[in-house]
Amino acid sequence: MNPLTFELTITYILFWYFLFYITKWMKDFRGASQNFYLFLTYYSGLGTIFGLVMLVSFGINTELMNALKLMGISIVSNMILVVIETFITTKLLKLDYAVEKIGMISFFVVPVLSYRLMVLIGII
Repeated sequence: MNPLTFELTITYILFWYFLFYITKWMKDFRGASQNFYLFLTYYSGLGTIFGLVMLVSFGINTELMNALKLMGISIVSNMILVVIETFITTKLLKLDYAVEKIGMISFFVVPVLSYRLMVLIGII
């Protein structure tokens, strides 16, 4: 098992970043389709559980301090990324609400990042 690497850290940060937008879309859902709202809810819930299981698995396979470092780095980085994204979408691209657009991209990116996390942690 590899210790905390740059590739693992970036993959974990991006996983939570893109999952954040699916969760945010679910919380702010304004559509009429209950089925799509349920889909967002399950996708967000399963993604959250998966991310936490990967963190615990990483902590068990290496040491707890590595998992805590990964969690801390991920939280701080995602707060910074969300602020940067907000600035870019509102000031530069003039979009009022970009959550749905990023959320649609996230449907495809999150599974790829999930697979990559499993490879980097050594599950696959």
